[in-house]
Amino acid sequence: MLKYSNRSLLPVLVLLAAIIASCGTVETADTEATTAISDTGTDTSSEKPLPELPEDDFDGYNFRVAHWDMPDWPMRACVDIVGENNGDTISDAVYRRNLAVCERYNFEISLISVRWDELKGMVTNAVMAGDDAFDLVILRMYEGKDLLTTGQLVDFHSIPYIDLTAPWWDSNCSDNLTIDGKLYYAASDLTIEDKNATSAILFNKKIADDYGVEDLYSLVRSGEWTIERMMNIYSEVTSDLDGDGELGENDIWGFLGGNDVGSAFFLGGGGKYLSKDGSGVFYDSFNTERNIELSQLIQRLMSDSDNFYNHHTGAQKVPITDDTEYRNLFASGAGLFYWDRLDAVSDLRSLDTDFGILPTPKYDAEQENYINQVSHHTMGLLSVPATQTDLERTGIILEALSAESRYELNPAYYDVLLKTKSIRDEDSSEMLDIILANRCYDFAAIFNIGGWPDELINVMKNGSAIVSSYESYATKIESALDDIYDELSILD
Repeated sequence: MLKYSNRSLLPVLVLLAAIIASCGTVETADTEATTAISDTGTDTSSEKPLPELPEDDFDGYNFRVAHWDMPDWPMRACVDIVGENNGDTISDAVYRRNLAVCERYNFEISLISVRWDELKGMVTNAVMAGDDAFDLVILRMYEGKDLLTTGQLVDFHSIPYIDLTAPWWDSNCSDNLTIDGKLYYAASDLTIEDKNATSAILFNKKIADDYGVEDLYSLVRSGEWTIERMMNIYSEVTSDLDGDGELGENDIWGFLGGNDVGSAFFLGGGGKYLSKDGSGVFYDSFNTERNIELSQLIQRLMSDSDNFYNHHTGAQKVPITDDTEYRNLFASGAGLFYWDRLDAVSDLRSLDTDFGILPTPKYDAEQENYINQVSHHTMGLLSVPATQTDLERTGIILEALSAESRYELNPAYYDVLLKTKSIRDEDSSEMLDIILANRCYDFAAIFNIGGWPDELINVMKNGSAIVSSYESYATKIESALDDIYDELSILD
């Protein structure tokens, strides 16, 4: 570890930085990984939007980032907070970003990796004790609701120097998750985790060619890439190759997916669990003809075990519930279409399978945009604990890191890792642009308001009556919203 605290040594240390990888390593919750860099300023000569921030010196301050960790998901380990100059595309970009910003403001970055099921409790204990333990928390959003409603987090609108309208902040996230005029979870270019958690459809190009599937990219461009069109296509491809009367791993499924297809396709089809009124207040808006018909269509898809393979439950002769085995099923040529998140795209890049990528299909051709859900199961968003003692420093650091990430980390992730290394053709690169431009951070789905978003997936999967199931949850939805607004009003 290098610590640049003596500015008279700066020329020597900058030379050493080019030789020694020094931007940090990841350890467990009781140890810290530190990036320590000094203040020299950042080159602003190139023409690019830059944040309007004051000059400052944070005197070697240790900026502590607590991040969720799930050992069973190594492909989702945190790689975007600290990095080393070691030849890895992402790690190198993180290293350069941290070097530039930490030098300018003279501070360190530490990554504290905490088990996913322990981090929320750790933050709560720190806040209740008045302990300024972390500067930034990246909690898996599935565990995020309790921190939002109990006064443990800072509203991003109140943090000095944060400009949520700047291009390095995701306006979709800010718009979707603002409640009562406040934003407690935000997405910026500082991390790639939210991008990796975005839903997409992959397709096996050899199978598509062998079965004479129409040009799928043209379908997307024409606006005709819809759920029903997708179902019609894959129903003509599903094949019992070994002729034993059952679909197995040596056959071809039309669509490989999981329970998450229910939520991803509902939101991708423009479905609404909640909407906002003219005052920006959330209300239950599920009970519309369009939402019901969309849900019934997805239910028809998910209950069709002759074509749709649900890896969370297994189907016919392939009872695979492990993520890695599920991905291998697609890689081995057992399916035409494959649902997953973008982290799977980079994970599949080393395989021989020739695949293309498509956005989540629309409900109908009249739908304006292709909408792609950001999963609360694998996504962490930025949050600032209420015990943070210097919000001006936090605001400067977050704004500077987010802006620098736009020019260092984003190109590494987007242009190199995905569009060059993973994506196999220029058409898929165009599709990736569409996917990342229209992402949905759904408030109801993320916080499972009233339990209905999770239950709707079960209803779709099990073939239950959608309207009567919703009616049994309507009161719970209203009560959950009332409770959230009551709790937020107490915080005011």
